[in-house]
Parts: sequence; structure tokens; C-alpha cells
Amino acid sequence: MSRGQTETLDEKHQRLLEAFVLRARRVEEHSLAAEWDALVELARMSINVRVDRSEVRISYEGTVTLTDQVG
Repeated sequence: MSRGQTETLDEKHQRLLEAFVLRARRVEEHSLAAEWDALVELARMSINVRVDRSEVRISYEGTVTLTDQVG
């Protein structure tokens, strides 16, 4: 669209939808979504944090193994 023209509501929605899809694909490529089973297990994990004076104890239930991907 050139300067000075106004876009219709449909054109605006199409432009925003295309931008959203592009960003969603980038996020998926660089996220835990690549390890779906680990992501689901992480979402189900129970994490407990206990603070007693100056001591902090963190415990969790669940088994999650994630691999780091750099690049």
C-alpha cells in the first residue's frame, strides 16, 4: 500500500494475520514446541517453593529432560 491510501478493514486484518502467522512460525522454530512431549510434561509438573526464614527449598514432581539448542 502506498502512502496516502487508506487500507480497508479486511486488508488490515489480512496484514495483521500474516504478521501473526510469521511470528508464530518463528517462535515455534525456537521454542520448546519442538520437544512437544517435554513441553506437555513441563506443563504438568508440580513445583513447590518453601521459604523458611533465610532458607529457600524448591522441590518438584515430574520427570523432564530437555535438550538445549543453540543457534
